[in-house]
Amino acid sequence: MSDSGNSPVIPGSQAKHSWLVLRLISLVAIGLSLFQLYSAGIQPLGLFYQRSIHLALIMMLAFLMFPVFGPSRPRGVVGWLIDLVFFAGAVITGGYLVLYLDEIINRAGFWTQTDIVIGCIATITVLEASRRAVGAGMTVIGMIAILYAFAGSRGELPWLGEWLPGILEHRGYSLDRLVGQLYLGQEGIFGLPMGVAATYIFIFVLFGAFLEITGAGKFFIDLAYAATGRQRGGPAKAAVIASAGMGSISGSAIANVVTTGAFTIPLMKRLGYRPHQAGGIEAAASTGGQIMPPLMGAGAFLIAEY
Repeated sequence: MSDSGNSPVIPGSQAKHSWLVLRLISLVAIGLSLFQLYSAGIQPLGLFYQRSIHLALIMMLAFLMFPVFGPSRPRGVVGWLIDLVFFAGAVITGGYLVLYLDEIINRAGFWTQTDIVIGCIATITVLEASRRAVGAGMTVIGMIAILYAFAGSRGELPWLGEWLPGILEHRGYSLDRLVGQLYLGQEGIFGLPMGVAATYIFIFVLFGAFLEITGAGKFFIDLAYAATGRQRGGPAKAAVIASAGMGSISGSAIANVVTTGAFTIPLMKRLGYRPHQAGGIEAAASTGGQIMPPLMGAGAFLIAEY
């Protein structure tokens, strides 16, 4: 199955998708949104139930939106097989915790072979989803951290511990212990950042998306121009006010620059601001917009949760 040359493009992914993939993306996204609204406002769920389902749906979206070989190449048969394997991995790893959570808690610390295998699949699946959605940098950091945990006299890679100098040296961890920490505990994959994302961030981002679609973003930009248009350096001041307004409904510096910068940067350049000045003003204003409530950036929610 391959994508046609006229296939639609999902914003943010820069990849063309077939009609079937678009329908699947829509179904998963709608299901994720309804689940988040249900768990936030109707029936609060337990830690592992909410976070495991949230992560599974997010990874399913990632494997649908971001092809394995990149957005510029069609998936092809091999690409579809790889994507289906990882898609199934997201479903299995999320469903396993939901179905067998009581048994897993009862045998805490005494993991079965199935627990370890599913935990390994979950770790690989998360790393691949991160590579596609965020980039190879985050995946490499995660892999280095896992290798570092294995390095040591009692670890899976004792020879690697010989290369660790001084304070970096440690005794190492076994596969069972590492998987238990990453997948079967509350301090690994399903730790505090995942909890904040599943509990607060997604709801606020969903709320902000509704505001942008209904025209609230344009309102903030128009309001900024009306307030500062006749003042000296008006476009620069408008960039600050508009970015603050947009930041309150987007929580993203990048989205802020894309929306407000498309208007304010050309205006500043026409009034004599140098290009790097205009870009710097907009970038700084948009970054500050991340701490404008209610839709603050993820870092603000993490700080509050800690």
